[in-house]
Amino acid sequence: STGYDCAGFAPWKELDWAIGYIREHAAEWHVDPEKIATCGFSAGGHLSASSGILWNAPVVREALGITEENEGINRPTGMILSYPVISAGKFTHKGSFAEILGENVDNEEARRAYSLELHVDENTVPTYIWHTCTDGTVPVENTLLFMSALAKSKVRFEAHIFPEGRHGSSLANDQTCSGIPELIIP
Repeated sequence: STGYDCAGFAPWKELDWAIGYIREHAAEWHVDPEKIATCGFSAGGHLSASSGILWNAPVVREALGITEENEGINRPTGMILSYPVISAGKFTHKGSFAEILGENVDNEEARRAYSLELHVDENTVPTYIWHTCTDGTVPVENTLLFMSALAKSKVRFEAHIFPEGRHGSSLANDQTCSGIPELIIP
């Protein structure tokens, strides 16, 4: 067992495959292959971060058939993380990890495998990350732990911790508030 053989591996593998597919068709689709970023909110932030951190993990390389010839084809250029689920540790969002880990939710090896702050290294892609102090769903410590790991590994990042805002506030404007006034934060 690699710890990665959980429910969360399928979407992560699909995202990495999609990044490679876009690169393979970059000229045809008029896409700059050096400017492919992932973006994720909440649990989607975990997926986006998995791709930006673990793009070169042996389990991904094997699943996608990555060789020396196509090395890095699945590596995003950067990632945008919005109030992301990061840690399966003390500040976990239990519901997200129940979905990611499935029947392995109590398996310590699996929890460590998907606790992303533990896997940041110099190969992690540059990151823009933001969170709010008052997020009552995903603790802001997820972002703080991640920022610390990025800084230790000297990975470029920009971070914003806003003093207010509910979980799910998206872009906190009229276009994304779904008619819920509390989600508009100027």
